[in-house]
Amino acid sequence: MNPWNCPDVISTVLTKLSLVGPPRKEDDGLSVLHGLSAAINCLREPTQQQLSKMESSGQAVKNRGRIILLTNIKNPSQMEKLEGYVQEEITQLNMTETSDL
Repeated sequence: MNPWNCPDVISTVLTKLSLVGPPRKEDDGLSVLHGLSAAINCLREPTQQQLSKMESSGQAVKNRGRIILLTNIKNPSQMEKLEGYVQEEITQLNMTETSDL
């Protein structure tokens, strides 16, 4: 959503969020899954600093990125579904990365 080297992170994020608009209503209340999926895929992309470190050391760099989700959860089971989805996607991503080596 914004680059790491952005001078005014808060303004940039608020501007981008205003362009997105409110979420669409869906029956299951899990309309955020496509956004979570995109966020998980973004974690795969190394930053410029990580690329530089990988080039100089020749070793992979751990990505300690964060996903911040702003939403309205109506009950604990929805939260558990979202947490399970993210955990499963990251696990599969890690398995794919390991098998590519």
